[in-house]
Amino acid sequence: DCQMVGWVTKGHKASCKALKDHDLRSLLFTKWNEVQDSVSFPLKVADSSY
Repeated sequence: DCQMVGWVTKGHKASCKALKDHDLRSLLFTKWNEVQDSVSFPLKVADSSY
Protein backbone atom coordinates (compact mmCIF):
# COMPACT_ATOMS: atom_id res chain seq x y z
CA ASP A 1 0.00 0.00 0.00
CA CYS A 2 1.43 3.37 -1.08
CA GLN A 3 0.35 5.10 2.11
CA MET A 4 2.12 2.53 4.27
CA VAL A 5 5.37 2.93 2.31
CA GLY A 6 5.35 6.68 2.87
CA TRP A 7 4.51 6.24 6.54
CA VAL A 8 7.23 3.69 7.25
CA THR A 9 10.10 4.15 4.78
CA LYS A 10 9.98 7.88 4.05
CA GLY A 11 9.83 9.07 7.64
CA HIS A 12 6.30 10.45 7.54
CA LYS A 13 5.56 8.86 10.91
CA ALA A 14 8.31 10.91 12.57
CA SER A 15 7.20 14.06 10.75
CA CYS A 16 3.62 13.63 11.95
CA LYS A 17 4.79 13.36 15.55
CA ALA A 18 6.92 16.50 15.22
CA LEU A 19 4.10 18.48 13.63
CA LYS A 20 1.86 17.84 16.63
CA ASP A 21 4.03 20.35 18.51
CA HIS A 22 2.13 23.65 18.36
CA ASP A 23 5.26 25.83 18.49
CA LEU A 24 6.95 23.97 15.62
CA ARG A 25 3.77 24.11 13.52
CA SER A 26 3.50 27.83 14.21
CA LEU A 27 7.07 28.40 13.11
CA LEU A 28 6.64 26.42 9.90
CA PHE A 29 3.24 27.75 8.91
CA THR A 30 3.64 31.45 9.76
CA LYS A 31 3.24 33.65 6.71
CA TRP A 32 6.47 35.55 7.33
CA ASN A 33 5.94 37.96 4.44
CA GLU A 34 2.75 39.12 6.19
CA VAL A 35 4.29 39.64 9.66
CA GLN A 36 4.48 43.36 10.40
CA ASP A 37 5.08 43.45 14.14
CA SER A 38 8.02 42.10 16.06
CA VAL A 39 7.84 38.37 16.66
CA SER A 40 8.10 36.70 20.04
CA PHE A 41 7.84 33.11 21.10
CA PRO A 42 5.60 31.26 21.60
CA LEU A 43 4.10 32.43 18.33
CA LYS A 44 0.49 33.50 18.41
CA VAL A 45 -1.12 32.13 15.25
CA ALA A 46 -4.63 31.07 14.43
CA ASP A 47 -5.35 27.42 13.78
CA SER A 48 -6.71 28.38 10.36
CA SER A 49 -3.16 29.19 9.18
CA TYR A 50 -2.31 25.47 9.02
